[in-house]
Amino acid sequence: AQALLDWINAKKTEFDGFAFGETLNEAIAAFDGFRAYLTQEKPQYAGQRLDTEALFAEIQTSRAVNSRPAYGPPENLTPDALAAAWGGLLESESAHAAAV
Repeated sequence: AQALLDWINAKKTEFDGFAFGETLNEAIAAFDGFRAYLTQEKPQYAGQRLDTEALFAEIQTSRAVNSRPAYGPPENLTPDALAAAWGGLLESESAHAAAV
């Protein structure tokens, strides 16, 4: 979960401070990089996010079945915190896409 959060924060920073360039070739490279992000990089992290949420639910269920207290992850790694971070990434991504 921490690796996912680190990636989300790094991508937000990259999108928010992206220099698109001033030439046609630089603009094409920016577009191609964004396309690669959407088709190759982001899908694997979206899958990792789903896997993380499923694992959290599995842990909580297992603990409940075994009469154990619920697991409390660090505050910044809860499913809600990861969902909020993902939402922030989508906002940065949308702004970046509009600029590209």
